[in-house]
Amino acid sequence: HHLITLTIAEENGEMIAAFARIAERMAIEEHLKRKFQQALLYPATLLTLLFLMFLVFRTAFFPRITAITAQRQSNTSPPVYEYLLYLPDFFLFLFLTIIIAITVAKIYIRKQPIARQLSLQRKIFVWRTVQQTHLTKQFAHHLGSLLHAGIALQDSLQILSQQKYHPYIQHIATTIHAHVLQGTPLITILQLNDELLPQLVKFVTH
Repeated sequence: HHLITLTIAEENGEMIAAFARIAERMAIEEHLKRKFQQALLYPATLLTLLFLMFLVFRTAFFPRITAITAQRQSNTSPPVYEYLLYLPDFFLFLFLTIIIAITVAKIYIRKQPIARQLSLQRKIFVWRTVQQTHLTKQFAHHLGSLLHAGIALQDSLQILSQQKYHPYIQHIATTIHAHVLQGTPLITILQLNDELLPQLVKFVTH
């Protein structure tokens, strides 16, 4: 997304300001990344230690306990706690299954055309809001920068549709540009657009 910012800056002649914004944004992203890693460090370490404790207990102590209880209760069914000791294996299998499923889904989505990618991502309830918020913010920022520089709406949309650095923004701009050329009002286009948040319509109206 930094490259598309530079592309827009070339059009409106604000390269120095663009580099300053990129440097500030990269510093903020790096700070947030470190905060996120620090926040995940404690729970990840705790979960790892708990899993290792269960694993050591089951492999080192559980066989001895099983042998003792087997001698005392040769004809009875295994107690419930024996099944509970297999919970770490179950959670590990569940975790690996989720990771593999997410990886396969990401690979499948990336191989689809851009329109299909956006359609599939909209079907994921949690990710839909995150994706729409991100795309709305990026699209509004880039389009607003071009309009603020005095570039006409159609030309601004054409610039965004011709850049190759952000395929999603390119697809959205191409779709909107085609409707604008047909004479459809921008408000109507945004109301019918599924990739952007409805709040953008209120912002454009005011």
